[in-house]
Amino acid sequence: MKVVYYPKDPTENAFTSIVQSGMKLNGYEILSIEDFLDRGNSEPTPVYLNWFDEIHARNSLFSFWAYLRQRRLIGRIISNGGRIVYVVHNCIPHDTVLKGNLFFSHRLRELLSRSAGCIVILCDETRNVLESQLGSSLYSHIEPKILKAPIPTYTGFYPHAERSWRSEHGISPDKFLFLFSGFIRPYKGVELIVGVAQYFMSKGYDAQFVIAGRCSSKDYQRKISSMASELDNLRLSFGFVSNEDLGSFIEAADALILPLDQSSLNSSTCYLAFSYGRTVVCSAIGTIREFNSSLTYSYECGSAEAQKAKLIVAAERAYLDWAADREGFSVKGKILKRIVDEENSVEKIGALYRAAAEMCLV
Repeated sequence: MKVVYYPKDPTENAFTSIVQSGMKLNGYEILSIEDFLDRGNSEPTPVYLNWFDEIHARNSLFSFWAYLRQRRLIGRIISNGGRIVYVVHNCIPHDTVLKGNLFFSHRLRELLSRSAGCIVILCDETRNVLESQLGSSLYSHIEPKILKAPIPTYTGFYPHAERSWRSEHGISPDKFLFLFSGFIRPYKGVELIVGVAQYFMSKGYDAQFVIAGRCSSKDYQRKISSMASELDNLRLSFGFVSNEDLGSFIEAADALILPLDQSSLNSSTCYLAFSYGRTVVCSAIGTIREFNSSLTYSYECGSAEAQKAKLIVAAERAYLDWAADREGFSVKGKILKRIVDEENSVEKIGALYRAAAEMCLV
């Protein structure tokens, strides 16, 4: 079966690569959206659209133009025989407070929800978000089109590397290590991690923090560096962590710390941590709600100041659990790994995406 997946490989997003590999295992031939639009016929074809409802523009006029561009493209897809599979990722676009971006992103969400033959959600919480944003009337109309296809396991995706990250950062094996890894953007709450490290240092806890990844801007990098300049228990490693090194980096940690803001609904980084047998300290986004609360350390989002206090409590609870029973703490990660490897295998997720295609072709 020929399908369209947007964005098509290669991308820097491992999620799209893993999903597409699962689709290929289930018999798909994947086309780019450009190849689809240039093919010269209108044979019904499933078209998977990821992040297609998100507008990031510098002012409201550009927001409007971006909205019109996406709206026209949706029209072209449908007129060329495309059967839209709308994949919902976030509550709202990350790192934007511009009213135009939010307004027109919402309009695209409404349009895609109406136009899609199938709406793929990655977690159950998405249902509540869609009903709240779209209203009960529209939601009741689209609900039969919703199909859940969770984020797949990352096990086996990254190569194994024998790199000693603790040694490189001067962190002994018997210290608790909190790790943040990924593209460093404001919505990920990295400043809050600095606050947790300050609190841990004041308490004399035997824990270290590492923030690793490429910053979204030089100004943001300087801001983080300035905040962390006097903390002996926090290491900064700015720059892209290669695919070859990422797995060993995750394995070096005891837990990942991910203070995502309220724009977030799903987190591939959580699944990455689980795939390597690590638990997370994270805001209670939709991804976290998919798992038993005893396996992770979560807290409800709120104002920035409230979130900082709640994050400290959650991180402290993780550290104290580890200090009291290291084996019991590690079992949490092992259980999470077993769950995602068994229930979220690449083949199973690929089969769900095939079901989405079949739904939109009916």
